[in-house]
Amino acid sequence: RTLTPQLAQAIGAAALRRVLAEHTYTLRARLVDDIFKAHFERRAMEAAE
Repeated sequence: RTLTPQLAQAIGAAALRRVLAEHTYTLRARLVDDIFKAHFERRAMEAAE
């Protein structure tokens, strides 16, 4: 399969759409929040034992 300029442009456009949709500050903040919550819940459970 040959990479034509049109195909390269389509691949690039799809990649850009994905990056803009999946790599947002909101999603990163949720991920970090979930990590912190899990960490502190685990520590609270360990302290209660």
